[in-house]
Amino acid sequence: MSSTLDEDEDDFVILNCTDPTTTGTSPETAYSSSAAAAAAAGISISTADISGWDMLSILLVAESSFFRALLGGSFSESGMHSVAVQWSLEAVLNILRFMYGHQLQITSSNCLSVIQAALYFGVETVLLECQTWLANDSNQMEFDDLIHVHDFALEHGIDSIQGQCVSYMAWNFVVEWLCQSDTECYDFIANPCISLFQMSVAASNTFFDTPYMLLFSCIKNPHLTVVSERHLCELLLAWISANGQRDELKNSIESDPSHILKQIRVSLLPLWFAAGKQKCDYFSGLAEESIDAISSLLNNPPRGIQKSIAGDDDLNYLRVRITKYSKKLDISSCPQITSGILFLSLLPSSHSLDPLLEEYARQALMDHQYLRSHLLKRPQSAFPTLSFDSVLEIDISKCPSMHLGAAIECFSMSFPSLTSLTASYLLGTEALGFLPILERCSSLRELNLTVDSSPIIPSEVSTLGTPAAIYVSRGPRAVLNSSSGFRSFVTKLLLEGRTDINDLDLIAISELCCSLGYLNIKCCYGVTDEGISHLLQKSTKLHSLIACNTKFGRSSISCLCSRFSNMRRFGEAPLDDTEKALHVDLQMLHIGGCNGVEEASLVELLTLAPMLKSLCLKQIALYGQALYSFSGSSLVSLDVTDTMVTCAALSHIVNKNSGLKCLKARGCKNLYGKGNTTDYIISRSSYPCEEYVVLGQSCKLEELTVGWGFSYFALDALRPAIMSLRSIAIGLGGSLGLHGLVLLASLCPELESITLLFQAISDAVIMRLMELRNLRELEISYCIGDLSRLSLSSNMRNLRRLKLERATPWMTNDDLTLLTHSCANVVEVSLIGCVHLDADAQKIISSGWPGLISLHLEDCGAITARGVGSLFDCVALESLLLRHTGQGLAKRFILEAASKLWMLRKISLDCCDAIEDTFQQPDLSNRCYLRIVKIARCKIPKQGFAIRRPLHKETFVQVIDSRAIHTAVTKERVTIEIVYISSSRPFYMSFSSSLCWV
Repeated sequence: MSSTLDEDEDDFVILNCTDPTTTGTSPETAYSSSAAAAAAAGISISTADISGWDMLSILLVAESSFFRALLGGSFSESGMHSVAVQWSLEAVLNILRFMYGHQLQITSSNCLSVIQAALYFGVETVLLECQTWLANDSNQMEFDDLIHVHDFALEHGIDSIQGQCVSYMAWNFVVEWLCQSDTECYDFIANPCISLFQMSVAASNTFFDTPYMLLFSCIKNPHLTVVSERHLCELLLAWISANGQRDELKNSIESDPSHILKQIRVSLLPLWFAAGKQKCDYFSGLAEESIDAISSLLNNPPRGIQKSIAGDDDLNYLRVRITKYSKKLDISSCPQITSGILFLSLLPSSHSLDPLLEEYARQALMDHQYLRSHLLKRPQSAFPTLSFDSVLEIDISKCPSMHLGAAIECFSMSFPSLTSLTASYLLGTEALGFLPILERCSSLRELNLTVDSSPIIPSEVSTLGTPAAIYVSRGPRAVLNSSSGFRSFVTKLLLEGRTDINDLDLIAISELCCSLGYLNIKCCYGVTDEGISHLLQKSTKLHSLIACNTKFGRSSISCLCSRFSNMRRFGEAPLDDTEKALHVDLQMLHIGGCNGVEEASLVELLTLAPMLKSLCLKQIALYGQALYSFSGSSLVSLDVTDTMVTCAALSHIVNKNSGLKCLKARGCKNLYGKGNTTDYIISRSSYPCEEYVVLGQSCKLEELTVGWGFSYFALDALRPAIMSLRSIAIGLGGSLGLHGLVLLASLCPELESITLLFQAISDAVIMRLMELRNLRELEISYCIGDLSRLSLSSNMRNLRRLKLERATPWMTNDDLTLLTHSCANVVEVSLIGCVHLDADAQKIISSGWPGLISLHLEDCGAITARGVGSLFDCVALESLLLRHTGQGLAKRFILEAASKLWMLRKISLDCCDAIEDTFQQPDLSNRCYLRIVKIARCKIPKQGFAIRRPLHKETFVQVIDSRAIHTAVTKERVTIEIVYISSSRPFYMSFSSSLCWV
């Protein structure tokens, strides 16, 4: 590159720039290729540009220390008119343009080269510009490029650039790696430390190339942005596991792997996560420390607080990580986190707090009532809480210690842009107790208040006597004041399982939430058909309704039909924008288990709702006529489980909806003709139903639940449609045979969930299914075949949910030990019929699966014959079922379990296992976190019966909500006739089964 001026020759210098990357070519070719590269990168230099730069040597000397020494010193070049420079032409041109007033062009790919050139030529202003660019959170930096820049800055002592790289990585921690969880990598490492989340992160190998000092500095950075403390811990464990074999880190990691892990605030980890990590080599000590800290905070809050903040003047170890870059905050499943801890996390550093306010923060940690009263009495300006405008989502699910009133005050003070709040399984607060947040947080659009559904489902169980309810005074009931003029803009509201919701509440919600588009009232037994219909009439923007197991019926359907009829009538003429906004097509309708729905009224409704995308008609008296009336072609999900729908009607739907991804048709006996089902199956077993042929030709399924008549031939017809299948359940009346089950793994490589009921299985089948990399859930119930110990040795470390019901009756304690090793990451376990297990199995379960959240044991030998001890070491249990496991349970067992298992919400026992033949039932004062209690009673058959094993008689059910304790006695008996289909010959079984758990 050269420059000429019409001035004296002493006033200018010619720079001959040679790009070292083009060695071996002529200067002309090198220049041409470099110019082409520069042009491709967005830098274009013309003769007019060059002549207008006024390339005065005096300016080069002023801006660049390199040219200052070269041209103004004693070097021979100072007297020359031509200076040779070997450097990247693009970088040199970029810097020269910046020196002469143009904007510096910095991207992720050229950032390092610009910094290198700036350092070589000594242009400090360019280094400052690069630092400023890195400090701008709107700029995107690739991870590999960031590593290279950091390493270069560290090697050359550019502290400002190095520090900015650390900060950039800290505030983009979630963006760069956590959001890559969609990419799966399950073969990374077979280690119980590695969770599914870490395995997904393992797909991004560049993260594991992060230098130790960069990662450590990032963790220490005050701007570190993570969704939760658990996510940070998982990433660090994955990084340590990946780098433990690297020579430069192996010794330091093996000698003290906790050095970097000690930066984790173990007091803020979810209980189930900390419990599960007790088996991790690198984290076992800190996991025990975490459980101890959580235990102290729950059992003795003042002592636990003092222990957690000992030697921590800034109270950092009790501060939830929130920064100005945070978009989501997840503190779910943390029973130890209170509203006081949340409030502390919103305050500035203790070093900048007034001493009186610091003392107030410490008092608030001890007593949420103290915090609540002071937040209401003093203006918000009195508390210098930080504002986090970027936070859009918060999840406080399963946080029983979180005081709602104080939490709402915190949300309104510090999260002005909050759009989504998930507060599911908070049992101590009625649903309407959350309504103040709608007014305090006006930006809120989604609110999830789901709780466990009551097992007393009218359509599924029969009640002996009249259910009773004991109402407890909790102060005045929350009331919606719709006349105040305030209107919420919430569009999505989930109230599933809320038995404390009634018709008046629905009416008030419809008036307050004028923009409601999605409503879930599944299992809300307190609402009636009239209440639902009133809400539907008011909520004209509602497009999605989930009302399974409610009294949804004729009035509600009539209201919907009237609304859609008006829409069709208005549709005859063009609608203006206002009219369009007032009428929304129904896209989701789930009314399974609603006994009040009649097929005649359903026919009319489906005729007027052609835009439906998801339809659930489970357990409805449906024979197929309603499906014929549906003219839509946009269905993605269809559930007709346990209906009388015919093959022709289902084929009609499938044929018109090629985008169907989910089909549930288990328990539909009419799919394969009328009359004698057995004779029909024998004669037609090799001819799959028409709907499967159509499915195979037009759909791409992701979820499939089938039963009667589904055979290997149906599976073969579905081949093209199930390549992306993620979940399959084969129930009563269906069979793939051994060959079909083995073939399943090849046809559906993406399977994540498999349920096999009443199937023929073998070791070969199980071992083949275990080769599925994505498999998370496996259920084998009431199956026959030659399973052996060999099937338990298959490596199933990706499995999270395992059910073996009447499938392994030969299982011993040694077999159970083997199972805990091969399925080390399981968090939900159900074992039924393992009669050879004894009391030592408790220790095997608690040590092999310490992070369990659900444990169901039925007809499992004598596990509880000597009482329950080791099972209480599974401190994160949320659901516990013990039935016919040994008569060793004390009368106060329910109360003891509720006090020791802080997350326990559901417990089911049998009086056969009680030492005193009964159990003491909890009340609101000692229930802790319990919501559902079930106590079954059995009866012994009379003399003369060949088998005198206990048979189920009745079950006492207790459901506790925010207002009352609901009790009922149910009779749960199911008679099952099994017709097992085989490609060779069918066989038949008929027996009665007593169910203890709904």
